[in-house]
Amino acid sequence: MRRIKDRALAKGLALFIEYKLKGIGTMIECHLDSANRSLRFRLLLKGEKEPIDVTIGKFYIKPNENESVIELYDISASRAWITALAKEYIEGKPFALPQHIAKILHVIV
Repeated sequence: MRRIKDRALAKGLALFIEYKLKGIGTMIECHLDSANRSLRFRLLLKGEKEPIDVTIGKFYIKPNENESVIELYDISASRAWITALAKEYIEGKPFALPQHIAKILHVIV
């Protein structure tokens, strides 16, 4: 049952990531493992000939006063420069989640 929920949520997250990538790339695939709180996805960024694989080793959803945020850890990518940027500007920093995605994540994770 968890695998079915993970697939459904991965589709929602893929749409969210695709929205955030608007103009710079497209989401090819997305896999969520809610038991381990990890995420893997494949992107095709504009100007790149090959897809880029990204792994998020751990994520945490934290409710704030008016919104929920997600914090990402153990980020790696198939391009060293993306891993370096992610560690500098993304890892451990809170990012606001749309309420509909936050609610689903709280139920599943």
